[in-house]
Amino acid sequence: MRKLNLPKSFKIRGLIGPLILILLGLWSFNRICVFITESPYFKIDKVEIAIIGKASLTDRTVRELLAIQKGKSIFEVDLKVAREGILLRYPEIKALVINRVFPNKLILKIRPRRPVAQVAVSSSFYLIDGEGVLLPIMRGLVFEDFPIIRGINKRLSMRDVGKRYDYLGLKRALALLRVINYMKFSQEHQIHMIDISDEKNLSLYIEDGIEIKIGGEKFGERLNRFNKTFDAGKVDKNRIGYVDLRFGDVIVGPK
Repeated sequence: MRKLNLPKSFKIRGLIGPLILILLGLWSFNRICVFITESPYFKIDKVEIAIIGKASLTDRTVRELLAIQKGKSIFEVDLKVAREGILLRYPEIKALVINRVFPNKLILKIRPRRPVAQVAVSSSFYLIDGEGVLLPIMRGLVFEDFPIIRGINKRLSMRDVGKRYDYLGLKRALALLRVINYMKFSQEHQIHMIDISDEKNLSLYIEDGIEIKIGGEKFGERLNRFNKTFDAGKVDKNRIGYVDLRFGDVIVGPK
């Protein structure tokens, strides 16, 4: 079969139609993108916060998060960047997931850091979580529901909020609090303070100012010995000043 050699003008003319369709498609796609990004229908005007766990956020944090990304197209929100920015700015948030809900809503699923104790910062008291992160929740007076951790050698400041501290004495104090909670020791005793001035020899202060010299290890075993001593009626709690659990025998000192 002989091949027809069409003039170039015919070839070009045959490409015009498909080219026009492609251009129309690109134009239509561009107009759709402009509509989506600029349409008020897709502008974020609702932000919901879902708290996971028992801890809470400060009122200021909640107000600011409810206004985040508002007025921006839901398609333009980079969820990863937004998440990283929130975690950096609000250290009281431990974990965060952001979900889009079309056409105009974001849902922030937040797990706040749960405070377990308080530390003195200048003339104020700041809460600290179980990982040693200093939280931005502070007040000028002692928090009634949280034990005080005393004796941190480094002088803290407001600039330290959000940092995680690996100071050995603090890590041991937090480990002691975990054991106390696991053993439900605080249900029988009032936990007032943990002194970590000597990181190898922690002191736990309970009701009536009783000092429990508990050292830096074997917290569960030593608290069990303390309980057995009291349960056996060997000591009168009202007459003792300290109980030393660091050695084989339980040593009780008077007030």
